[in-house]
Amino acid sequence: MEIPILLKGLAIGFTGAAVLGPIGIIIIQRTLRGGWQTGIASGLGVALADGLFGLIGGLGLTAITSFMVGQQTWLRLIGGLILVIMGMNSLFTKVNFRETKEIETQKLNYLGDFSSIFLLTISNPMTILFFAGVYSGIGLAGVEGGWVSAVNFSLGVTLGSLFLWIVLSSGVNILRSNFKKELLILFSRLSGLIIIILGIGIVISSFNR
Repeated sequence: MEIPILLKGLAIGFTGAAVLGPIGIIIIQRTLRGGWQTGIASGLGVALADGLFGLIGGLGLTAITSFMVGQQTWLRLIGGLILVIMGMNSLFTKVNFRETKEIETQKLNYLGDFSSIFLLTISNPMTILFFAGVYSGIGLAGVEGGWVSAVNFSLGVTLGSLFLWIVLSSGVNILRSNFKKELLILFSRLSGLIIIILGIGIVISSFNR
């Protein structure tokens, strides 16, 4: 395992995840509703999507990223609409926060949590632009050492991103146990409203390019 390349990937993955935005808000909200398992399942979806972009860059397949950057209009429109729908669902759907014992005994839809946020991250223009900037900024158009180095870089990006989501979900889950349900419901409604506003902003921006 090539430690320098892995560390570079860790730093990039952590930095990319630290730019929270709407995806971070969604993970916080899901953690408040379903516990840290739900938050980490969602975080894993984001981390693997980030790792996929890292693999693309590590293999020198930046033409794929360039193509996706060229499709920003459609990606912004689709991604913005998805955010609006998710925000409206959060804003108007009856909130049912699970207690810790319920989380342990219920079979929760972790696969749905994972897949939905994975697809959202893959289509998120901000994710694409971030990695496109990384490739051009550090001159990463394929790392030396071929596919082995590319996989190490991708692994680093994935682990760096996942580390932040684990820390965030765990921290939010600790706070979750100290909040009254009324406050959690209020936060859920407000976060849903914020997601809607961000989604509308992204949709509008898709027509101004």
